[in-house]
Amino acid sequence: MKKRIILKKILLILAMTFLLAGITPARDVCATSTVDKEAAKAELREIVIDMYENGDASKRDISHLKLTFSEYNSVVTDVLENECWLAYQCYYNGIQQSDQYEEDGVKYMKTFWIYNVSPDFKAHYASVKNHIKYVQEQIAQNPKMTDMDKLVWIHDYIDRITTYKLDESNGFVHTAVGPFYYGYSVCDGYAKAMNLLLHEVGIEADKVSNEGHAWSLVKIDGEYYHVDATWDDTRTYKTGAYRTHYFMIRNDQEYRNDPYSPHTGFEQYNWETKEWKNTFSTSTKYTDWYVHSIIGDMYYYDGYWYYVEGDNIVKNTINGTADSSITVLSGSGITLTGITDGVLTYKENSVEKTVSLVPEKDDDSGNGGNENKDDDESGNGGNENKEDDESGSGGNENKDDDESGSGGNENKDDDDSGNGGNENKEDDDSGSGGNVNKDDDESGNGGNENKDDDESGNGGNENKEDDDSGNGGNVNKQDDNSGSGGNDSTQNEGPKTFKDKKSKAYYKILKQGKKTGTVAYQKPYSTAKGKITIPATVKKNGITYKVTGISANAFKNNKKITHIVIGKNVQTIDSKAFYNCKKLKTITINTTKLTSAKVNKNAFKGIKKTVKIKVIKSKYSKYRKLFILKGLKSKGQVVKK
Repeated sequence: MKKRIILKKILLILAMTFLLAGITPARDVCATSTVDKEAAKAELREIVIDMYENGDASKRDISHLKLTFSEYNSVVTDVLENECWLAYQCYYNGIQQSDQYEEDGVKYMKTFWIYNVSPDFKAHYASVKNHIKYVQEQIAQNPKMTDMDKLVWIHDYIDRITTYKLDESNGFVHTAVGPFYYGYSVCDGYAKAMNLLLHEVGIEADKVSNEGHAWSLVKIDGEYYHVDATWDDTRTYKTGAYRTHYFMIRNDQEYRNDPYSPHTGFEQYNWETKEWKNTFSTSTKYTDWYVHSIIGDMYYYDGYWYYVEGDNIVKNTINGTADSSITVLSGSGITLTGITDGVLTYKENSVEKTVSLVPEKDDDSGNGGNENKDDDESGNGGNENKEDDESGSGGNENKDDDESGSGGNENKDDDDSGNGGNENKEDDDSGSGGNVNKDDDESGNGGNENKDDDESGNGGNENKEDDDSGNGGNVNKQDDNSGSGGNDSTQNEGPKTFKDKKSKAYYKILKQGKKTGTVAYQKPYSTAKGKITIPATVKKNGITYKVTGISANAFKNNKKITHIVIGKNVQTIDSKAFYNCKKLKTITINTTKLTSAKVNKNAFKGIKKTVKIKVIKSKYSKYRKLFILKGLKSKGQVVKK
């Protein structure tokens, strides 16, 4: 009897043991498997990034990751579309080769490697990045450019640096490396190089092709248009000259029915992105565009395009369809060679000549506002950088040795007048020492500008947190240690600033206007802490301004702010806007308007790796690439909201 009882107990214990072994461990294994799977994908991602960014053709063993082909392929595809998109443009047939192995009836990836890696990959990659940097810098120097201006600029740039050449021994003629590194390519290379540059300045573009040719489809002002940089560089319906604009900005029917060089067989587009599938070009806005007839190079400066028309150099805008050209000069045998710093260089009968496009200043009145007039002895006010002025008149700027005791002096280290540091206040009759934008100031202190929290009575220093120079009147000169005062906003040109108590911040007016006014977020109050919101709009004196920019050094070295929310109207972010913001944890970006041309190359420099940047889902891929180009340390910092 006892033996039966003992046996039953043993069987019961064994049964419970098997039950626990069959349930609990299975749950643990499942949980561990999930964690390991995500870790395996993360490890594969780092391997793929390292290989493509460095042109590494070695075979990598990933058998320990136990990833199926589907899992492996999804990781690789995502990396090539995001983290390594630019590097991937530098490969010719840079696809992956792989081996698999089977375990418990499941096939896993064993090894993989990149096929067809060029020994010149690093040189190719550097060349592509250098061209991108140059184009971005040139376009950034021309803030008046519209998207159409940028398209024409890039179209002509590609045609200037590229020659059509079919080199069967060089597969890179089919890639962007052809134009950027070798200086020659076939139609594939023209289209891919142009699309890459358009992408980098914020314009959507993709490749279209038929059985024997490739070109671009671009999106301008919400409409799609065909652009063929290859045929614009190699043929024309008029003279056979190079560098035309005939095949630029055309719709489907115009391309199919062109009497000289029709593009056919592209009813089914060969899209390289999913977004534009089955999209067609129907707009007739530019059907009669006069630009189509321009032959030769076009160069942009300050809102106008310059080109040769007959024996004349003319200037014109390109956003309308009508020709409203203005003759700049006349001659014979003229060709343009470029514009640098407002100076147009051209050749007339092979003789190189230049003409300045910068309007000349014709002010001979002797009145205020003279600039860089070292020897001026007129005695009139408003002289700038008049180190030797002995006139005793007001409005002198950078007059270290002025002993006149007169008001309106800017950056006057030795001024004893009691009116220290007044800026741009020639007509001030208040007797309060020329204070600028001091709406609420009743202190009578000399020349303080927008100094909410300043009760010192010191002369006009604004945003001088790190300035050790001791010079008055400096505007937004956080890092100036030069001792030269670093004054911003010279006479009659100074942008106004104002404070907004609701958002606890200072703003700089970029454009006046009741309906079209815009401002830049300059910096938060010194007392601001925790979460800061840059609003979509801000109101001042009954006028509602759109907040379209973030100024340089806006949050630099801030020790109190932890979260920043950027409003939907922001288009520009200037240099080091968030640099060394010590306690910053997140930046939430609600705008969809950031482009490479409008975001400074150092805008995201100095942001800690722990900071997460939350972006709108539709902009996730684009912004990840953009922010890295603009100084961010890791794409992993960019996450979807």
